[in-house]
Amino acid sequence: MDLNFYKEQIINIMLNEKYSGFYIKDFYTVFDVKSKEDKNKIHFVLKELVRENKAVVIDDKYYIIGNILYQGIFEIGGLNFGFVRVDGLQNDIFVLGRNAKNVFDGDEVLVLMTKSEREGKKASGRIVKILNKNDRKVVGTVEKKRDLSCVIPSNKRFKHRIILDKKDSKKLKAGDIVKVCLIEYPLIKRGDWRGKLVEKIGNKNDKNIEILSLISEYELPNKFSKKALKEAKELTKLDTSKEKENRINLRDENVFTIDGIDAKDLDDAVSIRKTDENYNLKVSIADVSFYVREDTNIDKEAFERGNSVYFPTGVIPMLPRELCENLCSLNEGEDKLTFTCDMTINKNGKIIDYKFYKSVIKSKARFVYDYVNELFDKKEGLDKKYYTFEDDLILMKELAFLLEKKRKEKGSIDFDTKETLIVMNDDLDEVIDVRLKERGVAERIIEEFMLAANTCACEYFVHTGVNGVFRAHDEPDMEKLKNFSMLSNALGYKLRLHKEYYGSELCAFLEKIKGKNEESLLKRVLLRCMKKAEYTAENKGHFALAKRYYTHFTSPIRRYPDLIIHRILSDIIDGNINFDNLDAKKAILNKKCKHLSNTEVRSEEVERAADKIMMVKYMSGHLGEEYDGVISGVNKSNIFVEINNGIEGFVPLSSIKDDYYIYDEKRFLVMGKDFRKIYRMGDSVRIEVINISYLKRNIEFSIIE
Repeated sequence: MDLNFYKEQIINIMLNEKYSGFYIKDFYTVFDVKSKEDKNKIHFVLKELVRENKAVVIDDKYYIIGNILYQGIFEIGGLNFGFVRVDGLQNDIFVLGRNAKNVFDGDEVLVLMTKSEREGKKASGRIVKILNKNDRKVVGTVEKKRDLSCVIPSNKRFKHRIILDKKDSKKLKAGDIVKVCLIEYPLIKRGDWRGKLVEKIGNKNDKNIEILSLISEYELPNKFSKKALKEAKELTKLDTSKEKENRINLRDENVFTIDGIDAKDLDDAVSIRKTDENYNLKVSIADVSFYVREDTNIDKEAFERGNSVYFPTGVIPMLPRELCENLCSLNEGEDKLTFTCDMTINKNGKIIDYKFYKSVIKSKARFVYDYVNELFDKKEGLDKKYYTFEDDLILMKELAFLLEKKRKEKGSIDFDTKETLIVMNDDLDEVIDVRLKERGVAERIIEEFMLAANTCACEYFVHTGVNGVFRAHDEPDMEKLKNFSMLSNALGYKLRLHKEYYGSELCAFLEKIKGKNEESLLKRVLLRCMKKAEYTAENKGHFALAKRYYTHFTSPIRRYPDLIIHRILSDIIDGNINFDNLDAKKAILNKKCKHLSNTEVRSEEVERAADKIMMVKYMSGHLGEEYDGVISGVNKSNIFVEINNGIEGFVPLSSIKDDYYIYDEKRFLVMGKDFRKIYRMGDSVRIEVINISYLKRNIEFSIIE
């Protein structure tokens, strides 16, 4: 037998679902080899598979990656456990602490699955190899004990204290916020780690120290290099007069922007006309690609950031402010270079034609969502420009509702969740209010128009045959949807999902619960059932939007994937298409997409953390106050309650003294052991704010009987 035969057969054996690891002598037995020559061939093949990183030897047994042995990213779950997130597996693999020694949050690892997934329980395993170590840096607060210092991590998932040596301790005082680098081995006896001081960020009493801590903790790039800033300054001197002459002139059209009141990076402008039969909608997007050329310092640093990051106290922009707030921003009354998606839409809300071209616009007005909504509500006393363009705005409202209706008919799921608005004082150092903000008609108009333009952009490059960046959203896990269906039924809403058309069924269900007390809760739980959308060079479709083709085109000032799409469309329009080596180019593009998906996740995490911190700060001024709320979750230790301003806190079951409460996972409730009192998800309760923790970033409630 030759080497190729043995290699093919050995791989097939190890990929068998019943395979549980063979010693080398087991392979000799399977192939019934006796000669030294054949044994050497088998031994050579196994060593080659290991050398190619396709197989691993564990306790003298051979395993192939992809069958009970998986490559993934380790995430700390608590003091003595964690999870490995594996691409391609629906659920994470649970790992106990003793099976994850010296592994840190974010490490790329090989995990051997020791128990397969069973109903209601995750698969479990043990870490057998660390492939790539994540940056072992942690941000936390210093606590002093005599002449030693320990750091309490701000990341709640990391439960270990970090002990600093005497040299570092002398530089610090209690309450300092620091970044430390972990030393490999914990002090096993106490579960503590040892660390070395990297930097002192500030003190817990400093202004906005929480945001500075998050920037350091998530290692967000927040300063541009001198070279990038120099490039940005040079771009402000650029003469664009000849460029404008070569573009389609839209400066005389009724084009304007609609954004939030604090927005400074205005990506998109819209204009509309109506004929007897159809609507003509133009969505003009800032042409960032004209200014930010590939491989410049600005481009490299924008790619590293991936996107802008928004905090209640400000923004870390993807581009220098000379571009994002000046050159590229579609400011009122200024000539701007744009990329226009020009769509013809019929009276049924179907896009029957579209074209893309480079244009120049001059925004007639900078509208604000809130004021446009007030115009639609017939409020008087607004700036006169709102009344000047009232007919255009009403026509946009008419078209947006047609587009939304058409989208929902195709099974698009509209979560329409309420946004929690955090209001800061003028100095941006105090939270003065937290409230829920509903998505108004003006927001829905812009959302529908951007969805339409993004869809057209994707179809455009796909039908041209070039590579591109897709915004992909896979179908949700059916097991999670089954649990959601059970919750809905428990709350009195019948929901039966069929695999063939459950997207449409979910869409109809959301319409059914609109305006009900449980609407917000059920939408939030359903959202958790959805998989995370991602950027990829492969067209996987978009489940939630029920679209075969979808990308991001409309926000190149704040999202790098959109900038990639602009460059692709520009090449198509300018006739610079190159069909050579498409597969190799796709592999490079996929690598970029993975980075950009990761930066997006990082931004979402840090923004959520910042919002949570601000909510804790706000509620610190409301200790002892009572609120109405709804039970948003339960587990074996806590009841979670969302109060009427959107802030969520927890009630420890141990604090409810009238009974001993037992968690019933299948019925989404806790029940008293003796008196059978029930607290169920969706129930209304009255709570009192009794404690807050800046360190743990949580708020404790008590239920008022």
